[in-house]
Amino acid sequence: MANSGDIVADRYTLTEFIAAVSTHVVHWRGYDDAGAVYRITIYSNLENDARDHLRHRIAELHHLVHPAMIPIVDTDEIESDLFVVSPEGRCDALTEMTWAVVITLMDVVEYAHRLGFTHGDLSPTTLCIGLNNEVRLFNFGLPVFENRWAATTNLSTEDRTSVNLIRNDRFAVACAVHEVMSGEEWHGRLADDVSTTPLGRAVTALISSNGQRPSIAELSSLVEGHEQNTTQLVPEVRNHSLPQAQLIYKDAELNRGSRSIPLSWAVTGFAVMAVLAGMFAFIAPETDSAGEPPIVRPALAQPVVVAEATEPALTPLEQARQERYQTEGRALADEILRISVQLEDMGVSLWAPESWDQAQLLSDEADVAFRNSLYEEAMTGYAATRDILKAKFEQRTEVLEQFLDTGQEALSSGNHERAIRDLSVVNAINPEHPQIDTLIDRAQNLEETITLTRQGRALMSAQDYSAAKEVLAKAVALDPDWVPAFEAQQELSEALAVIAFNEVMSSGFAALAENNYTLARTKFEEAILIQPLSDAPAEALAQVASQNQSSKVRFLLKQGTDHTGAERWKEALTAYSAALDLDATIVSAVNGVSLAEKRILLDREMTSFITNPIRLTSDEGLYEARRLLQSATRAKPIGSRLREQTDQLASYISLARIPVDVKIESDRETDITIYKVSNLGKITSESMRLAPGSYTVVGKRRGYRDARQELTLLGGQSPTTLYIACTEKIQP
Repeated sequence: MANSGDIVADRYTLTEFIAAVSTHVVHWRGYDDAGAVYRITIYSNLENDARDHLRHRIAELHHLVHPAMIPIVDTDEIESDLFVVSPEGRCDALTEMTWAVVITLMDVVEYAHRLGFTHGDLSPTTLCIGLNNEVRLFNFGLPVFENRWAATTNLSTEDRTSVNLIRNDRFAVACAVHEVMSGEEWHGRLADDVSTTPLGRAVTALISSNGQRPSIAELSSLVEGHEQNTTQLVPEVRNHSLPQAQLIYKDAELNRGSRSIPLSWAVTGFAVMAVLAGMFAFIAPETDSAGEPPIVRPALAQPVVVAEATEPALTPLEQARQERYQTEGRALADEILRISVQLEDMGVSLWAPESWDQAQLLSDEADVAFRNSLYEEAMTGYAATRDILKAKFEQRTEVLEQFLDTGQEALSSGNHERAIRDLSVVNAINPEHPQIDTLIDRAQNLEETITLTRQGRALMSAQDYSAAKEVLAKAVALDPDWVPAFEAQQELSEALAVIAFNEVMSSGFAALAENNYTLARTKFEEAILIQPLSDAPAEALAQVASQNQSSKVRFLLKQGTDHTGAERWKEALTAYSAALDLDATIVSAVNGVSLAEKRILLDREMTSFITNPIRLTSDEGLYEARRLLQSATRAKPIGSRLREQTDQLASYISLARIPVDVKIESDRETDITIYKVSNLGKITSESMRLAPGSYTVVGKRRGYRDARQELTLLGGQSPTTLYIACTEKIQP
């Protein structure tokens, strides 16, 4: 049970309990070490499969970037609890359903569906209101446990398919619209008079069909223009621009994965056929699908005009002309639909909104012209729509490169909003772009990285170097490629090195003034380690040597230091020993000899185990290897060679007792025995797990020469198959 003051993920402190969605999900407010405010959602007492599902969803939805979506920036696990961390600023719980909430909700869901993602567990508890009354969604795509908007409860892993999750999204949005229309929360029963308007009938059908119909785009088109009406949407508003609903039976989903086709393009695709059907005065019979629930499909925005009975019949020429335009219109509509679906997959509304809107406008105008029998004008409009869409499709690679360049420029200049916007376009056009994952991560972290960098520089100016080092390390960890953070860290390192160098040099000259040559030499050698490229320590050592030792001692000590840094321990031992021969009081030489001797022995023992890992199969060898590894990890300094040796030996030790899968195969005529393990008898195939080590496998068969094979197994090796059989007959 979490409490105020608890620390999550090593850097988030819980400060304020917000709400408990259920006994399994609670929300807290907290802050990190830099004082930034976060929302921490705690999923408690999770089974392994539930925790795995949450981790998978968080990784799967990582690339969704939308102004209304609060991203997940960190996670942590403690026993059966999962902690999900999101930046909050300040976001209060939703208390009243409004059109602003509903419209934002539909926009986010449509955006996610367009990019191939679903939420599947939308709930009022996943919504909140920011300081400027903006609607925000947090934990997008993660499940909740008590949800009055749930179309299907307790979906199993097998049931959580794309289709089911899309239905859940549609059902939840319909519930939200129901609440804002009726003023009543959805608790399993439709409010009175909800189904008296086109939107109400759509909501009723959507809830009744458990989220199957209509799509979010179709529902959005019914809401458009009526956002200020908080009770119901009446068909008289906007001069009958709201279409009447028709009951249509259909057993196929109008979706492709989790993507919906917008209503305007569906209208464009079928406008020609609908108008011509009215002009020829026939209606296709309804399909009789018994047992299937009706779904609501908005009809065309303009009513079909049926000719008066007194009007003259069409001449054969007019009929032929209509048939030709019908054929041409259908071909254009098919092409428009195909290209528009591809463009929607690429998020065209993000990178070419004006052209997208222009194409829709031209399509609408062409529909009107077709209905008014202005066929050539209509065909021109449809062709123009097609040409605009084709042009945008052909520009996709150029647009991607353009937004990739501007996104990277925005990253370099520190414009995180522009970077997120432009890189989102790249992600929409090609989610598999090799750079996009890293770039979006950088863009999402950029604002925090800049803030940390500025804090670090401010702390440097205040000479609070310890705090500055910690803050700048966080900035570089967030974005290793952010040059200002790296430069600030380098400047800090150089400043700290200068301070340490000056202190050590001052101590050395103070000791030299007191004729304490040993201490002076130690300090000046320490200064060399701090600033190897500085000439001052070498000059100081030369001054010490002129008063106390010969130049040869200086030279030998420098050789020993160089060999030590390069882990050439035999050469280091030779140099330090030679220096001690000249002056036995040189502490650095004594220490160098001691260190070199220990490291020579350590290197020899490490090499012995690494080159002969079979020694680890015995208890004595494994014990000795562990003792040696412990000594190696404590050794100072740790160079690249020793680090590589310790990593390799640690790996061998960790695998030393892991059994190896072995399959023994024979001809079922040979009696098989593994010495000191088991008599397998006459077998065709036998699988077992054997501890690492050396084994002797013997096969015996009357009248045949014994077969013997040696088997050496090392921990961690891949499964081994051994075939043994007596095949050589003994001559009588």
